[in-house]
Amino acid sequence: DSIFGIDANFEKSNEGWEMIIHPEWRKTMIDYLENDIIAHKNDFNKYYKIIRINDKEERWVHGMGKIIYNELNEPQQLIGTIQDVSKQKHTEDSLRESEERIRNLLDSTDGIVWEADPETFNFTFVSKQAERLLGFPVEEWHKEGFWKNHLHPDDKDKTIEYCVSRTKQMKSHDFTYRFITSNGQVV
Repeated sequence: DSIFGIDANFEKSNEGWEMIIHPEWRKTMIDYLENDIIAHKNDFNKYYKIIRINDKEERWVHGMGKIIYNELNEPQQLIGTIQDVSKQKHTEDSLRESEERIRNLLDSTDGIVWEADPETFNFTFVSKQAERLLGFPVEEWHKEGFWKNHLHPDDKDKTIEYCVSRTKQMKSHDFTYRFITSNGQVV
């Protein structure tokens, strides 16, 4: 009751529950209850937003439960739990916003920012500038052997050997090599 901001006098019914649901979520939740839970007899398991009755504070909750049906197969009671997950949702939102800011920063840097598996040298992340500068879509960079296959033939062996050696030693490395762009140009 404290999560919903209600007391013993509050009518615990579908109508009462609908009053607590945030207006932006009300239709979604009513549809979910009627079409997913009651119609298909699924368990209730949903994150949604509410407005507490006592202080009108918006909160995120996670409801989990099961409907008990009577002998006529009519819904009789919902048994379950409700958790206030507002802090978790706010943390997730902050993390998502931070990741977006970092991605935007990386994608606007005039150079290729990348991350690769230290064993295979296959890329796990490549900034969008890679496509602008070298012509290959970012998705291509994630394919096995992409980097090795686009090194200039005269630089390939010594470049790979150097990278393998420095990576095994856990040492950073800064070096120059030639690369073949998507249009065959050497850079």
